[in-house]
Amino acid sequence: MLNYLQTGGLDVIFHSKTAGVSEKRIEGRPAFAGALDDSVTVGEALKWIDAGAGAPFFLYLNLQNSHLPYEVPADFPRRFSPKELDFKISIGWFPQEKAAIVKDVYSDSLAYVDSQLDRLLHHLKERGDWDRTLVVVSGDHGEAFYEHGSAAHANGVFEEVLRVPLVVRAPGLDPRRDGRPAHLLDVAPGVFELLGLPAHSSFQGESLFSTETRADRVRFVMSDTPWSTQLGVVRSGFKLIWDGHTGSTTLYDLRRDPGEKHDASGTHPEIASDLKARLVGWRRAQLDYYENPLRQACEYPPLLRER
Repeated sequence: MLNYLQTGGLDVIFHSKTAGVSEKRIEGRPAFAGALDDSVTVGEALKWIDAGAGAPFFLYLNLQNSHLPYEVPADFPRRFSPKELDFKISIGWFPQEKAAIVKDVYSDSLAYVDSQLDRLLHHLKERGDWDRTLVVVSGDHGEAFYEHGSAAHANGVFEEVLRVPLVVRAPGLDPRRDGRPAHLLDVAPGVFELLGLPAHSSFQGESLFSTETRADRVRFVMSDTPWSTQLGVVRSGFKLIWDGHTGSTTLYDLRRDPGEKHDASGTHPEIASDLKARLVGWRRAQLDYYENPLRQACEYPPLLRER
């Protein structure tokens, strides 16, 4: 996140520190995100759009109220959860027996984020910009509620933290659902295609609107945080997870076992072996590039050809 805030070429970077807001602290620790309510962030975005006098613009918003502890303003109507809780929600922890209630608290935080997105989209319509604006709405992660022993996110690559909404709205784009495998690396090349621009050579994803995207395409996932180091590879309904702390791998048949409760390595050893080889090759290629500043200075990130 800090590296993104140092990105050159952007007109404005707005966050809690540039807004002069003192750093929020949770349990004595600094919270590097979420110090600003999303209404403030969206309000600043609306002012910035209006200041552009109708010029084309690119805007990226990272909304935070749906992060732990899932706070919403006191006057925001709670549709799902009780107004008062008799337990505490901390970073990555709450009483496991309260998981159902915490899910409802999370739902209210999502409803609040939706209300702020509604402000933005209505403003675009009121300005007359709606019919010339491309909008992408997605999550950068899901949330866990102890399905696999952990809460919140940044704790692994199980489906509850991987599966996120992805909605693309563009003028002239017919409404439809697309069930083909995709991941967030596909957003940028998809946007470029809608804008009639060639895909940049640094893109590691494929266009969301490519007619060549295969149902058996390989997707790699990663969680590398102080709480967890896990890598995963997903292909044709199977997912292999490698645990960086134990070195063990587990295979899941997502079609038969969407909750990822049973290791399928014994019944599908060939698939487990194939996915492990793909994951090892992908990891090695990424490390060889990102650990070498000389390569980064003269090469684009590696693309692996699927076999």
